[in-house]
Amino acid sequence: MDARAEGTPGSALVAGLRGCPARVRRLFPRLRRVAAAVLVVVALASLAIASTSGNCSTGVGAPGPKTSRAGQASSAASWWQPVGLPVAVHQAAAVQGPIELRQVGFDGRGAWPEGPEAIRGYLEEALTRMGITDPPARGHWIEGMMTIADHEAQFHSGAINLSDTNAYGPRQLDGGPLHATRGPWQVMPDTFAMFHQAGTSKSAWDPVATACASMNYQMSRYGVSRDGSNERMLVGQSNPGIRHGY
Repeated sequence: MDARAEGTPGSALVAGLRGCPARVRRLFPRLRRVAAAVLVVVALASLAIASTSGNCSTGVGAPGPKTSRAGQASSAASWWQPVGLPVAVHQAAAVQGPIELRQVGFDGRGAWPEGPEAIRGYLEEALTRMGITDPPARGHWIEGMMTIADHEAQFHSGAINLSDTNAYGPRQLDGGPLHATRGPWQVMPDTFAMFHQAGTSKSAWDPVATACASMNYQMSRYGVSRDGSNERMLVGQSNPGIRHGY
């Protein structure tokens, strides 16, 4: 592009260079090319940073834990870990009505019916408590959450993982350590407290309350939409046949 045309950007600068030595004038095109290259590099770096910060990894790491009612769980790490959550997650969680970890109850293990139909009923109630009433949205969430309950606990309401890295802390009323993952969706009490749904039970064994907390967690941590339409795209464990952590 020729910047010497009258009225075009750079014409005044070129005109000012006409009185300069020829060697200086020859440097001007090179400087323009270098400046343009620098701008391109800066733009590409900005795009790369934005892309990295906007994506969450789903499916990195070892397979998720296989839980059992009798504590016969695998040694794989659980995916319900609230450690290192960004500030934005804490701010989003505040909307849900979080509670303190010391307020979480551990009573009720074994009192809740188990099996696919019972788990589906808990999800229906949880979605109602969260104000998600649109039939397609409820269908999206139920499909994904039923798959997670199958993978994580085989639809057992009283499942607890006693052998993964989260199984530590003082013993609680249910006999398990404080931070162990519990319930159909294997939610850590820490996560349950942080993403607790206002108006639901504070018991870590209440499947309605834990379903709400797990969906709140997924929306905040992984960017799952409120209608659940992209859960299976963002949360690997919600897909049939995929049993790795996320």
